[in-house]
Amino acid sequence: MMQQAPVSSSSESPVVLYYLDSGPVEGSKNYTTLICVHGHSYHSHTFKNLISHAAALNLRIVAPNRRDYAPSTIYTSEELSALNSNSSGLIAGHLRARGEEMVRFLAYVIRELCVPQVSDGGKAGGLALLGWSAGNMTTVAALAILSDIQESEDEEMRGTVEMVKSYLRTFIIYEMSYTSAGLPPPPPSTGGGYHPLADTSIPVRMRGLAFGLWVSSFYSHPDPSSKNLDGLELRTPTNPVHLATNETIGPDEVLASVDPAPGKRSEGAWYEESARGPLLEQLRKALRFGNADAGGVGEDVSVSVIYGQSTIWSIHWAIWELEKQLDAVKGQCRPVRIIPIPGANHFLHWEDPDLALRTFIDCIHRRT
Repeated sequence: MMQQAPVSSSSESPVVLYYLDSGPVEGSKNYTTLICVHGHSYHSHTFKNLISHAAALNLRIVAPNRRDYAPSTIYTSEELSALNSNSSGLIAGHLRARGEEMVRFLAYVIRELCVPQVSDGGKAGGLALLGWSAGNMTTVAALAILSDIQESEDEEMRGTVEMVKSYLRTFIIYEMSYTSAGLPPPPPSTGGGYHPLADTSIPVRMRGLAFGLWVSSFYSHPDPSSKNLDGLELRTPTNPVHLATNETIGPDEVLASVDPAPGKRSEGAWYEESARGPLLEQLRKALRFGNADAGGVGEDVSVSVIYGQSTIWSIHWAIWELEKQLDAVKGQCRPVRIIPIPGANHFLHWEDPDLALRTFIDCIHRRT
């Protein structure tokens, strides 16, 4: 059963995020609470397989539905107008508002769910924040606020930020596509990649199904080490080495995990060129690009980037472009560890929840 958390600063415009919670770890006083934020179409139910494995690893799982995914608060007409405005300034404001809501959600979890304080040098207790796929837009927005709180912020938000900073020790970027980070897309000379939702050869009513099969397939990329689009398999494989996740979990579980409404109503705006600049700028703030002394959040937050080597091409492209961004600042940013998972697709948390959690735990235990 989902619970609700208020995340707005105004009682006149209440905003709530509904969330799943595995509950406190019985007998433990130093468990870590892992906040898992879902991506495009697939809401928090997609993390349900993690719940039964979490306690054995001294983890508590809390997974909110992002804004516009029911029963969390749907975007207002004003918010949708800003998001779909093609104005970089309005989109940046929209992102910041979502980041503030996530910071307030983290504060709610700390206060109301009685999260254990950080202990053992940051390896136990406290919070770990994970964004999966398009969920990284929201989590990176939150880290950007925690990393670069403005002097003009109101007192309530500054106090909230300081509390969250004292608990957050681990930040995980999991299966982030280049579109979710505002990273440069493949140049037109390469063909520009492929996405089934933009494939005009597929009837509109069938594109959602095509997307589910494409995004959850296992890919045998011919030469990913080339860091060239020609080395990746772009379209849904016709002879896959493994059935796609959507094919193995069955239609009932797919229906329980998916909300198609935001895809039509709000998520499409993030693919527009006007969103690229604001998304990249918040990533640069979150990772403190250009800062020689990039401690930031509690001077001790660790950043890990996880991706499956058999995932969709757009994730590989994001890794390559992120590496270019990191190389360009020559270490003047937060330390970032990139972790490839052999054989994993976009749904490692569903296909192998134990391996997924052990990978996340490794990120929590390793402080650099």
